[in-house]
Amino acid sequence: MASNSQNEHDRMEASASHQYFNWKLCILCQEHNNQPLQCPANSLRKDIGAGYSYVSENLKHFNDFNCLPFNIDIQLLDDGTGIGNTMLKNRASWHKSCRDKISNEKLERLRKRKIEDSTEFISAKYRRASLLKSTVSNCIFCNEPAGLDGLHRASTFELDFKVRNYAIEL
Repeated sequence: MASNSQNEHDRMEASASHQYFNWKLCILCQEHNNQPLQCPANSLRKDIGAGYSYVSENLKHFNDFNCLPFNIDIQLLDDGTGIGNTMLKNRASWHKSCRDKISNEKLERLRKRKIEDSTEFISAKYRRASLLKSTVSNCIFCNEPAGLDGLHRASTFELDFKVRNYAIEL
């Protein structure tokens, strides 16, 4: 039971102080659980830093999207030499399940979702008739009031995807 109280102490210390980061815990969730920690520094590969580069780049991208799946300040992972180098110096490790939350596949899905959100068109529930209701009474080209034939309508979409209606005199 002493290890449970130590783990609780580590978690409390990590969350209590903004400046404190416990490199002995999973760097992503800052928790200890039954899963073993993976440490790329213990790898037999020649490119030991590859795992750290992968995690650091994905953390940056998730952070840029404001979608980090963890409650961590990634600035604490950088001592000024870069996140990957800082992780290597501190022999950072993580749970496989935590690393999977920032995988390339999840990052690609996030990118697609953000692109779709930013280019989403007006829902199909809008009908042309509802889009053509206009309060414009002057021609957009000559700024003159409607003639005998009236004004013809056209609509365009703005970047913020609100519909603006324009009247065109022909």
